[in-house]
Amino acid sequence: MKIATLSFDDGDVTARAALKVLAAEGVSATFYLPLSQFFGSGLTADEYAGHEIGAHTKTHRSLLALTYEEVRDEIEGCLPLLRCNTERPVRCFAYPYGLVPMNVEQVFEDCGIAWARTVETDATQTVQDRFRMGITCLLDRGTVAPVAEATAGAGRPVHIVGHAWHLAKGDNMGLLERAIALLKRHDYEIVPNAEYWDRLSHEGEAQ
Repeated sequence: MKIATLSFDDGDVTARAALKVLAAEGVSATFYLPLSQFFGSGLTADEYAGHEIGAHTKTHRSLLALTYEEVRDEIEGCLPLLRCNTERPVRCFAYPYGLVPMNVEQVFEDCGIAWARTVETDATQTVQDRFRMGITCLLDRGTVAPVAEATAGAGRPVHIVGHAWHLAKGDNMGLLERAIALLKRHDYEIVPNAEYWDRLSHEGEAQ
């Protein structure tokens, strides 16, 4: 199953550069938006048309520094406004700074989050814990090598993640274009995060 997914965190104005590349390539991705950025970045919900929206808390604080009640508020509190303003479901969550608090699973279950993503590297991209999904690589100078390795041979699933500070650096949009070109050359289907994880999960159950 040759599938790949792209996700971008934080949703500030640098996301426009990624949106332009994705539009030119005809690719849909997932954007994880903290409310503080969604309403303060200058981007509109219409600019994300055709892409999946994921939750990234209300204020982008580290969840490890918060009480359980504060963690619940950061996660649950961002969802109604995201769902209302984008008029689309929000099934995925990305942890601020990739840091995973304890006992967060019930919060996700209660508010309809099906998948949560870290920034831990997982070259196999298998579904072991749906609230702690890993990635293939970050969007930086080291991106193309792990993507090339994954696409060689059996064609492992690929998940590339970019943050706002990645999008603003150097030639990272060029790297994104090259990574997408590499995936297409190897006949990968590039889909948003929720569909990607749903399909990985179904593939694992079928084996």
